[in-house]
Amino acid sequence: MKNKKKHLQKEERFFIEKMIKTNKSLAYISKLLDRGISTISEEVSRNGGRDSYNSNKAQFEANKRQSSKKLNSNKIIKNNKLKKQVDRYLSEGLSPEAVSKMLKNKKTSDSPSPKSVRKYLRQIRT
Repeated sequence: MKNKKKHLQKEERFFIEKMIKTNKSLAYISKLLDRGISTISEEVSRNGGRDSYNSNKAQFEANKRQSSKKLNSNKIIKNNKLKKQVDRYLSEGLSPEAVSKMLKNKKTSDSPSPKSVRKYLRQIRT
């Protein structure tokens, strides 16, 4: 198995585009980047295929996907009732750990983890 890097970087996308234009194989590109061939293959097919791969567009779409994930991933934001409960506990001065524990003790179906509460706090402060 190749390395555990999660996301392709802008420079790697540019390199992929350059190599595709010189008709290099995806296997060759993956070897040079020390990435799995499936990573390169998925990247190219997700962003137009060999004929129309564009590194700038691919990077823009990747950034958009990441932003969307971050905005929509917090269960507190998605659940208005839970949000009100969390806001109430936080306004009382409870820590994220205490908020999580209180909601878990109340057997709230969607009790958030302390990490989720901290993430929610960061989102509402920005």
